[in-house]
Amino acid sequence: MYVFIHTCSPVTAHSLSDALVAAYLNNPDLESARLLLRSTEESLTIARSGYLPIISIAGTAAFANQTESSSPAQNMMFPKYASGTRLVLKQPIFDAKTRYLVKKSIAEINAQREALREAEQMTLYSTAVAFGDVLEKMAAVELSKSSMRFLKARIRAARQGFEVGQGSRTEIAQADTHYQKETMRLHGSTAALIASKARLQQMTGIKAEDLTSVLSLEKILPTSLEDSLESAMENNPSVVKAMYSLEVLKQVVNAQDSSWIPSVGLEGSAGYVRDDLWFLPNNETSTVGTASIGITVMLPLYAGGRISAEKRKTRALLESARSQLISKRNTVQQQVISSWSALKAAKASFSAAKAAISSAEIALDSVMKEHSVGQRSLLEVLDARSRFENAHANLAAAKQRHLVASFALAMGTGCLSLSNLGIEITPSLLQKN
Repeated sequence: MYVFIHTCSPVTAHSLSDALVAAYLNNPDLESARLLLRSTEESLTIARSGYLPIISIAGTAAFANQTESSSPAQNMMFPKYASGTRLVLKQPIFDAKTRYLVKKSIAEINAQREALREAEQMTLYSTAVAFGDVLEKMAAVELSKSSMRFLKARIRAARQGFEVGQGSRTEIAQADTHYQKETMRLHGSTAALIASKARLQQMTGIKAEDLTSVLSLEKILPTSLEDSLESAMENNPSVVKAMYSLEVLKQVVNAQDSSWIPSVGLEGSAGYVRDDLWFLPNNETSTVGTASIGITVMLPLYAGGRISAEKRKTRALLESARSQLISKRNTVQQQVISSWSALKAAKASFSAAKAAISSAEIALDSVMKEHSVGQRSLLEVLDARSRFENAHANLAAAKQRHLVASFALAMGTGCLSLSNLGIEITPSLLQKN
C-alpha cells in the first residue's frame, strides 16, 4: 500500500514502484484520458433514451379582442383572455436506428477505454525510462567521483615519488590531465542528472531521491517471439482501439441504412382551454377539456440526397478505418519484433558488461601491483583505470537498455499495467488524489 501526503513540496520516490504509482495518480495526460472516458460513457445513456418516453407539459396564455355585432351596421370589440394547459406523452414503439445507435455508443466506450489503457501504458513506459535514465546518470556521477578520488591519490603519490627522485614530471602531468578530464565529465554528468530528475518529476509530480530498486518484468513477459506477437494482436490497446473504432463506423452505417425504415410511435395528450369573456355579464368563462391518443408512423420519402451522401461518406471512412487497422497491426508487429530483439541484445550486453567489470578489475589490480614494483608506468595504470571505468559505464548503460526493452515489450504485448506488475492502488488512495 502506498500513502501520499499532498503538501506544497513534492513527495520523494525511492523505487520504481513509487514512481509508477505517482505517475498513475498525478499525470495530467492520464487524468485527461479518464475524463474523456467519463464523457464518452454518457453517450450510452443518450442513445438508450431513444427507447424511453418523452413527457412534457405546455401552457398558453393570450389576450385578444373579440368582435360582437349588435346590428349589421354596428360592430363592437371586447377584450378576451384565453389560457390553457396540455400534458403530452410520446413513446417510441419501433425505431430501428436507436438499436444501432446504442451499439455504436457501446463501441465508442470500449474504444475510449482502450485509449485510456494506451495512455496508461505510455505513462508507465515513459516513467520507467525516465527512472532508469536517472539511475544511469547517478551511476555516472558516482563513477566520476570515484575516479577523481583515485586520480587524486595517484597525483599525490606521483608528486611524493618525484620529490624523492622516483618518477618524473611527465607522470604528474599525465595524472593531472586525467583528473581535469574527469572533472569536466563530472560537471557534465551532474548537469545531465539534474535534467533527468527534472524530467522524472515532471512526469510523476514527485522528487527522485536515493533511487535504489528496479522492477523485474520477467514474470509478465511472453517467453517467445511468437507468443509476444500473438499477445500483441489480441491485447495491444492500439490494435484493440482500432478494432472498436471500426465497429463504431459499422454501426453508423447500419443506423444510416435504417433511416429508410418506418418508425412507429405512440402520442397522447390531455389538457384544457379556458376563455374569459369580459364583455359578458359577470365575466363569464368557458372551459373545454381535450384528450387524444394515437399511433404515428413516419416513413422518409425524400431527403434531398442527404441520407445517401452521409452513407457514402461513412462507407469511405469505414474503408479508411480498415486500412488503419491493418497499418496499426503492422506497426505493432514491427515494434514487438524490435523490442524482442532489443531485449535479447540487452540481456547479452548485461552479461558481457558484468564479465568485463570482473576482468577490468583484475587487470587494474595487477597493473597497480606491477607499477608498485616498477614494472608498469603510471600511464598504464591510468589506462587500466579508464578501462575499468568504461566497463562500469557500459554496465549502467546495459541496465538502462534492458529496462527500456523490457517495458517496451510489455507495452507492445499489452500486458503493461500496475496490476500485472503487482502494484496495488486502493480506492481510498484514488479518492485522495
